[in-house]
Amino acid sequence: MKTQGKGKVYLKMNGGLGNQMFQWAFARMIHETTDMDVFLDMSFFSKPYARPYQLKIFNLEPLFLDDSFVEFKLDLIWKLRNFVNIAPLLGMKFYQEKTFEFDKSISKIEPNTYIEGFFQSDIYFKQFESQIRKDFMFVSPISKDNRELIAKMNNQNSIAIHIRRGDYVSKARYKNKYAHC
Repeated sequence: MKTQGKGKVYLKMNGGLGNQMFQWAFARMIHETTDMDVFLDMSFFSKPYARPYQLKIFNLEPLFLDDSFVEFKLDLIWKLRNFVNIAPLLGMKFYQEKTFEFDKSISKIEPNTYIEGFFQSDIYFKQFESQIRKDFMFVSPISKDNRELIAKMNNQNSIAIHIRRGDYVSKARYKNKYAHC
């Protein structure tokens, strides 16, 4: 996504691999529909409780935020976001995803906006599916063991089950926010 677009927006990256993939797909949509450059704010990953940034396993060309003054402003916006919207005082706008549902107002995103959310609806990026699939091609070739497992799964009825119990159950801030088994 490296271009000289019609402005810049900043996307707060956070969460695990799945959330990061949704955020990347959302960033791709913003770039493709507005021609704005989307800079990834990676500050979350320096926190002691953070999961690691994992998108480097894919064939992506992200723009990482590397302007210390902008980083300072985004950090202030982030820290105060639940108390007061100071973004306008800093010459910026702040968009925070309100629900896990598609928000059509995002189509009105303007340059110099700091964006925070997970954007887990495919409605955001469905029209760019082929490009996003290319983005999510692995950098390293698939191992022999994994190729054999894929072949085995393709030749018989296969399912996968994942039950998330860790942070959704153990962290108080998530207990009443997310459903869990």
